[in-house]
Amino acid sequence: MQMKKVCVTTWKGFRGYDKVFEIGKDCIVVNSDEEFASQIINLLQDDKLRESITESAYTKQQTYYTQSAFNKVIADNIK
Repeated sequence: MQMKKVCVTTWKGFRGYDKVFEIGKDCIVVNSDEEFASQIINLLQDDKLRESITESAYTKQQTYYTQSAFNKVIADNIK
């Protein structure tokens, strides 16, 4: 996401990110090899979908998963 690429992952890989990222809006979550391949093909063929997911995920990644965001969480919790 930080590299402005769409994340296609499994449910296990998505675990813990569901509080920030929304499936279908920020990433794609799949259940099987066939679904993975199908989603990759769909993303390659649909420029608007790919760009929409990329931008949405990048914005959230820059908000919640940067060094400064991490530092803020730590600082807020040690007060």
